Order: sequence, then C-alpha cells, then structure tokens
Amino acid sequence: MNFAEELGNIARKLRNSFIAFIIAFFFVTFFNPMNLKFGLTTSLSVSVFRYVSKTAGNIRLIAISPFEAVITDLKVGMILAFMITLPYILYSVLDFVFPGLTRKEKRMLKYSLIPSTLLFVIGVLFAWFMIIPLLFYFTNELDVAMGIMPTISANYFVS
Repeated sequence: MNFAEELGNIARKLRNSFIAFIIAFFFVTFFNPMNLKFGLTTSLSVSVFRYVSKTAGNIRLIAISPFEAVITDLKVGMILAFMITLPYILYSVLDFVFPGLTRKEKRMLKYSLIPSTLLFVIGVLFAWFMIIPLLFYFTNELDVAMGIMPTISANYFVS
C-alpha cells in the first residue's frame, strides 16, 4: 500500500469508530434495555447515574444551573459510550498497526493483550467497589466532622 491508501485506511477506521461511538451514545442516552423504554428520564445513563449516586452514601446532590441535569446525563452517556466502543476502537488501532510489526513484536502483543485487559478490568472493578465508596465515605465523614453539610453539584459528582 502506498501512503495515500494508508491514510484512507486510517480515515475509514476513525470514521467507523466515530460512528460506533455516536450510535452507542444515542443508545445509552435515550434507551434503557432493562425496561425497553425510550426517553431521557428512563435512559441507561440516568439509571447508571442513580446507581452511582446511591453508592456515595449520605451526600446530597444538587443542580446549580438549569441545564445541569441535561449536561450530567450527556457526560454519563459519553462515558458509557466510550466504555462500550473502546474494544472496537482498540481493535481498529491494532488492525492498523499490526501489519507493520515484526514477528517478535506481534507475538509479544498477542501474549500481553489478554493479561493487560484482564488487569484493567480488575482495576476498574476494584476502584468501583472499593476505592470510590471508601473515598465518598471518608469525605462525607470529614465534612460532617467539620460541621459542613455535604452537598455536591451533580456536574462535579460526575467530573
């Protein structure tokens, strides 16, 4: 392949990855597979936000601006869409890079791909179930000890 064909190939892969991200974003923002309903108030991103905010404990979430709930829903939707499309994006990158690697590099990549993915998932689960609840508990108790009513903006909670 010449340089122009390679540029066309990577442009196609980027376009397909972007389209997959947009489809996943609309799916998680406007649809919930749990109850098969369309709408902003029943979307998967709202359900995930409610679940995560329950793990925060006694922290009261507030909306400071009129559009904060919408912006927060879109942020959660983008995060979920990125998580859903990340395997496809990584596959596209590896599919582009793989032909240029040597045999030794290909073998090392094949052997390190599954363990690194497994360690990443374990790290995410550890943070989700151990670190984040402990962090919210600690900051909540510190706020109460200092005499501060713990209220957090929904936008800052997601950020």
